[in-house]
Order: sequence, then C-alpha cells, then structure tokens
Amino acid sequence: MNKILAFFNNHWLALILALSVGGTIIFPNLLFFYQAGDQYGGFNMFETDGEYYYLARVREVYDGHYSIASPLFSVKDLPYVYPPLPELIMGFSGLVLGLGINGVAILFRFLSPSLIFLLIYFLVLRLSGNKKAAIFAPIVTILAYNLISSPGQLWQILTGSDLTENQFSIYSRPVNPQISTLFFLAFLYAFWQRLATTKKRYFYYSVLLFGLAIHVYLYTWVFLTIFLGLQGLVSLIRRQAAEFKKVLGVLLIGSLFTVPYFLNSFNLSRHFSYPNLTLHYGLVTSHQPVFSSVVLLALVCLFFVYILNRPQPVSRSFWFLLLLVLSGAVAINQQIITGQLMQAGHFHWYFNRPILIIVIAVLLFQFLDKIKIKSVYQHLLLTIIVVISFVNIFEIHNASYQYHLAKYWRAQKYQDVIGWFNKNAQPEAVVYVPESYFYPIPGRDLETVDSFMLNRFMVIYTPLNVYYDSKAGLSLLPYPDYDKYNLLLTLKLLNIQPDQAADYLQTNPAIFRDISGMYFKTRGLNSSQVPADWISSITSQYQDFYLKPWPEIFSQYPLDYIAWDKADLPDLPFEQIKDEFNLYQEVYSDGQVIVYEVL
Repeated sequence: MNKILAFFNNHWLALILALSVGGTIIFPNLLFFYQAGDQYGGFNMFETDGEYYYLARVREVYDGHYSIASPLFSVKDLPYVYPPLPELIMGFSGLVLGLGINGVAILFRFLSPSLIFLLIYFLVLRLSGNKKAAIFAPIVTILAYNLISSPGQLWQILTGSDLTENQFSIYSRPVNPQISTLFFLAFLYAFWQRLATTKKRYFYYSVLLFGLAIHVYLYTWVFLTIFLGLQGLVSLIRRQAAEFKKVLGVLLIGSLFTVPYFLNSFNLSRHFSYPNLTLHYGLVTSHQPVFSSVVLLALVCLFFVYILNRPQPVSRSFWFLLLLVLSGAVAINQQIITGQLMQAGHFHWYFNRPILIIVIAVLLFQFLDKIKIKSVYQHLLLTIIVVISFVNIFEIHNASYQYHLAKYWRAQKYQDVIGWFNKNAQPEAVVYVPESYFYPIPGRDLETVDSFMLNRFMVIYTPLNVYYDSKAGLSLLPYPDYDKYNLLLTLKLLNIQPDQAADYLQTNPAIFRDISGMYFKTRGLNSSQVPADWISSITSQYQDFYLKPWPEIFSQYPLDYIAWDKADLPDLPFEQIKDEFNLYQEVYSDGQVIVYEVL
C-alpha cells in the first residue's frame, strides 16, 4: 500500500495529464452523441485516415473471423495482408466488456493515448531523470505533433486563425498508431530496463514485445529490428560483451515469433491478386536514398546534448537515443540495400517524429539546467507548452468536427435500413451499395457523399459483406480482376456508351482511384497521369462488358442485396432493371433508401 501511495505522490501530475489527454481525444465523440440527441442513430463520428476499414476489421472479430484476411468480402479463407493481432485485442476487449463497435472504438480512443502518454513519460524519465522533460515529450507527441511538421500552424493558433484540418488527432486512429505505438513504446521501455538493470523479467518482456511486433505492424518490427541490429553492432565495437549478449538474446529468440508471419507472406505472394496488392500499395523498386529533415534535426539536437554533457563520458541513455535516431535514418533508406521502397511516411509519423520530440525534450531541459534557469521559470515554460498543446488539439478537433458534422448528421438516417439488415438478412450476405466504387460525378466527393457512408456502415454495423469498397485493394481480392470488373460495372450504371468510354476515362481519371491506391503518390505522380495502357485496356474490355445483359452481370459474383439511396443517386437504372429483367424484388423502402433482394 505504501508503494502505491508513493507512486501516486511521485507521478500524480503525469497521471492527471494522461487522463486529460485521453478525455481530450474522445471529447468530439461525446460531443456528437450529446448534440445529436434523439436524432442519434447509432453512428458516431470516426474520421481519421482509413478508420472505418480498421473498424470493419474489428467487426470481423465480433463475427468470428479471427484471421481478418478479408474484412469486406464473403471469401474469408485468404492469407492476410495486415496481421490481425491489434484487432483481436480490440475485438475481444469489446466482447468481454459487452461493448459494441462504437463503444470499443471510443474506449481505445481514451485508453490508448492515456497509456501512450504514460509510456513516453516513464521512458523519458528513465533516460533523462527529468520530470519536466518527461511531461513535455508525451504532451507534444500526442497533442501538438502537427507543429513539428507544420510549425506555421502555431502562428495560426496564437493569432486566432482557423486551422484547415479535416482529420482528428492521429492518436484517435485505431490500430495504427493506437496499438502499434503501445507495443513500440512498451518494447523501448522494457529493453532499456533490460540494458540498465539486471532484472530478468525485462528480458522476457523485451522478447515477447519484439516477437509480437511483426503481428501488430510490419513497420514497427522493421524499425525495432534495425534498432536491435545497431545496438548489437555498437556493443561489439565498444567491446561490451554482456550488453551484446542481452541484445542478441532478444533479437534471436524474438525472431522465432516471426515464422507464422513469413509463412503467411509466402502464401500471400502466391495468390493471383498479389500483383493488384503491390499496385495498390504503390510498391516501387528503387535504390534512391530518402532525406528526412526530422532525422537531421534529431541528430543536431543530440549533438548539442553531447556538447552540454562534456567532458563527462557518453552516457548509456545518449547511445540509446542516438541509435533510435539512426534507426529511423536506416529505416527510411532500407531500399538502398533491399531495392524495395517502403512508405517512408509511416516511419516518419509513428517513429521518427515522436523520437525527435523526445530528443528535443531532453535537450531543452538539460540546456535550461545548464544555464541555471530557476525551476519556477522552467515550470512556467512547461505550463505554457502544455496549454498550447491542449489548445492546438482543440483547434484540430474543432476544425475536423465542423468539417464532418453535416455528413454525420445526415448519415443518422441510415439507422432504419441498417436495423432492417441486422434483423432480416442472413449473416455474411453480400450487399451492393452504389458508390462503393467511386462514381466520378461532378460536385461529389467520395469522402462526404451519403451512399459511401452507407457502404461504410454495412461493414462496421452489420455482419454482412459488401460487393465492393474503396479499400478493397488493402487486402487480397476474392476474384481475378475484381477491381476492374467493378470499374466496368460503374461505367455501365452511369450509362457511359462504349464509344464514349475512352474520352470519359481521360476526362475523369479519378475513376481509377480504387484501383491505383498509392500507385501515383509513391511515384511522385499526379493522379491525373493515368497510363495510356490502363485507359486502352479498360476501354477495350468495356466494349464487350457493355453488351452483357444485367442478369449476367449481377450473377457473375455472389450478390444477395442491393441497397440504393435513391435520394442521393436518383439517376441510376435499378428500377428499370427490376422492371425489365425481374432480377430482384423490393423488400424495404423508407422513402429514400430502397433495398432489393436478388431472386
């Protein structure tokens, strides 16, 4: 009991701030629930990049599909692309606690940032021994991360200008970074304790966390593998045999955990849609180096840390931070050796930027101590930084909330149709929702239109599968060229004539977005720079596809229902198809959404 009281007495401020950070992250969700009142239809506001796809994966756990290989489609027995461990953690937590998808998403929006705060706090405290640095680092990492990449936004905040943000805090995002960052930081803390102490339990923690990292997020495992490799190399150079053995033990035993992942990867590479996957992820063969101003700034800061601590010997914590920074440099440049360019932004957002903030925290308060700034002024500076960080995240959330509010307000209308599907449709049935593949209709943005929201809700709030989705390319496709088939289907539903197809595709290159994925971005191209052979290939295929009757088109792949928001997309030909071919019958209508059941 005395130890617990002593712990709270020593770290009460960190604990209060951790809870405050978690509360700040979930505040938009609580606000929306309150403002919606009686109009709340069960659909809360989740708007970070790809968030609905992660929630669809969590939904798979609720539905008993634990490999989470195909969260969108009815074909489930595929090798996975994203490892399922984070979603299993979230899903089983929700099931044990009796929470629905909204509940578990909000729970982890609160819990993960709070735990991330505490992990950074205790890691920095161990490395620096300075509580002010230990408070600075997690506050800025979670609440003011954007100011590192866009320092001009600080001036906007100070002058009262509105931020133009449309996504909530990055730490609102489930799985990555909510779960992956927890594993990353927990490993760093455990491994530091393994190096700095003789306590055996930290060896087991380090092995377990490193081994599981690959089943959480590939980028986490790659970064940590590089870090351990550098640690081992430096230990050898410095002739520290005991430390080398510690590093080697963690690296070798932890690597045994990777066997299932690489077996799955082998099966993944043999699947017929693997080329589609590499295209969608924008994988590029390159040996070109990548420059990072974040890594450079971290190295400069560490140089000044070294200067401040002269003539004392270089400390273990300095080496630890230096190797973390160098790991980031190696990670974003691994393609120099491997020839395979990974998305460097993932290393930047989730690893290099937090490490830079930790280094800045250590440097800042070592410098203030060195020039003998009184503690009261240091606390005042820290208070100002904390306040600015909270104001910053409030401005981000306010801008994002206002941007998405009208869309989510309208989306509550889907409560009845989602309820109907949950009550009447068989689990794992397949639903086609118009605009599940992007419709390049002028004046419509895929991220804000109603029909796209309905397709999202199908995979989050029902046990059903969808015919297609804009995130389909993130997993293996269930059928050969299924993405192109849905592009052809979209062209016919929009009544594009065969002789107009080439001109239409050239005029509306965005229609390829659900096929191209990251293809253009990773190559530094504009999405309008669609290769000519793509256009000619689709144009050629469309000549034959257009001539097929609707019964043949809709019987090609499994389809049980069509859910059409007629108020949103009134010009689609579903009524004419029903009347002409008797292909399906109307089983639900609420004046806006019509549901057809395929006969």
